[in-house]
Amino acid sequence: MERNDIKAETWITVHYPSQKEWIVKHKGIFSRNYSSDLRECNPEELTLELSRDGLYEILPNGMFSTGRELLNLDKEDHKWTDKVLQQRVERIKTAFMPFDSTYFNLSLALESQLNHTLVEKNEVILKDFLGVTIENDQNPYIRLMAPMVSHAAQIRGDYRFLCKLISIVVGFNTTFKRFHNRVRFTVHRPNLHHDSFLQFQKTLEPFFRFVEEWFVPFELQCEFKIRDYTRDNHFEGPNKLMLDYNATLGKTTSKH
Repeated sequence: MERNDIKAETWITVHYPSQKEWIVKHKGIFSRNYSSDLRECNPEELTLELSRDGLYEILPNGMFSTGRELLNLDKEDHKWTDKVLQQRVERIKTAFMPFDSTYFNLSLALESQLNHTLVEKNEVILKDFLGVTIENDQNPYIRLMAPMVSHAAQIRGDYRFLCKLISIVVGFNTTFKRFHNRVRFTVHRPNLHHDSFLQFQKTLEPFFRFVEEWFVPFELQCEFKIRDYTRDNHFEGPNKLMLDYNATLGKTTSKH
């Protein structure tokens, strides 16, 4: 999960679920124009840098500085005074850091609790209303995909988004091609040998039947293909083409 366009609590909860206490530094909301919510994360030092307004930014203007210090100064004095004021601001923000950190950690705890509640709620909906039991399914890809069934109405027919979802679930890039009455998904997995290809294909078959049932419009058939982009040609890999002794390649011409 990338941290672009996602709030910091969500990203931290996924990547560091056991860590509940962080030291947080706010850079101010104006930096959101060019960066994500979570600017930096240092798990060794347990520090985060957010592009949000902290307690300092939301206090009334003029509480710590009115800006009059910069009036009637020449260029050099203005530059020096501005630097001094910036250092003062950083010291003030450091004093507020414990309060900002406490607020973030409380928000993080709430995010974790909400996620846990939503998982339980989703399992109840899947089991009691849709007849899908996640924990009993032997297919690992179906177990990962099953929570999205409750969003099937929004996902069904959106093949571009569905490809991204399948890529995340199976762990390999997936593309699609739409035909008149069917849609074909191609899973690109490198370095497959014959046995691993057959096993991977066997695992994908029930998964794509599940995808067809819930996420492909009923009037279309769902197909899938595995492509080894490092070896998938006519003469190598599990789909190699066997030529007999009198086969010819390309066009041949002869003169008599």
